[in-house]
Amino acid sequence: MARHPLIRPDGEKNWLRVGEGDHSRHVNGILGLLIKEKFPGMVTLGGVTEPAYTWAHYAAAPDARDREGRVFPNRAERVKAELWDFFRCEPGLEARAAAVIDKAAKKLVKDMCLRGGAPETFRAGL
Repeated sequence: MARHPLIRPDGEKNWLRVGEGDHSRHVNGILGLLIKEKFPGMVTLGGVTEPAYTWAHYAAAPDARDREGRVFPNRAERVKAELWDFFRCEPGLEARAAAVIDKAAKKLVKDMCLRGGAPETFRAGL
């Protein structure tokens, strides 16, 4: 079994690696890739259907069963859960880690959209 690096939240949107693992990837780099990979496209939020250009859109987007049979309440929860497929959280800091993920994800979604980083298949359909 792979050994995931042990991390702890560091401030509002950053991470500190406190234990070695089988890769040296940056936490927010993986989080950004997951956000892009799980981009939900058009989402209805507050009765309005629009592109998923906020973290709130990810929270409003339904999830689908994956190859392992996992299904999450929404796309935001999937992104958060899949981050832990790459890292381990220092015990006792899980709630703080969840808050840091939310804060970092809000910025990463905004940055992705401002840079035109939404998946090509979605942008082509606009």
